[in-house]
Amino acid sequence: MIADSSDGHCLLAVMLDDQGKGTRLIHTKSSEFCWKVSRVSAQHFRALLSGLLKSEGPAHQYLDSDDRSSPPVIVSRGEYEVDTIRRWLRS
Repeated sequence: MIADSSDGHCLLAVMLDDQGKGTRLIHTKSSEFCWKVSRVSAQHFRALLSGLLKSEGPAHQYLDSDDRSSPPVIVSRGEYEVDTIRRWLRS
């Protein structure tokens, strides 16, 4: 399991799921999420994020779950300041 809190306000735990239930995002507590990722999705996400890391300018990538009820995880690099995103969430 990998857990990361980019701004100290939201915790995302990422787990590899070998049970064949597909990739899905589970809201566990008020500011905590568990993202269970299938092996197939993990390989796909790795390719997408490798491209994002190679980008020389600001960029983002949408990582879609297999479960349609789960929202996509959006990974942004160099596009927004944390305070800007917090303002969006409050409005």
